[in-house]
Amino acid sequence: IYPNPSRLSSSKKQETTIRFNTSQKDIISINVYNIKGQKVDTLLKSASLKAGENHIVWKNSSLANGIYFIRISNKRSSTTMKHLILK
Repeated sequence: IYPNPSRLSSSKKQETTIRFNTSQKDIISINVYNIKGQKVDTLLKSASLKAGENHIVWKNSSLANGIYFIRISNKRSSTTMKHLILK
């Protein structure tokens, strides 16, 4: 995740790049949760992605300051990363 933390300014929209690898072509979902465990954004929903390095750009300027968790999952497993947003 880059940048982490995200530092938002009123004059600029913040984008965060999320990079990850898949060992084979796979169906991936990426969701974002706040500190309370509530889903606040869906970045990918059952998307077919190629094997190797993948990345998506998340436009997160509408979210408040805080800690967020980005969960990347397929049918077999999931991984969760912490992300901090500061204004």
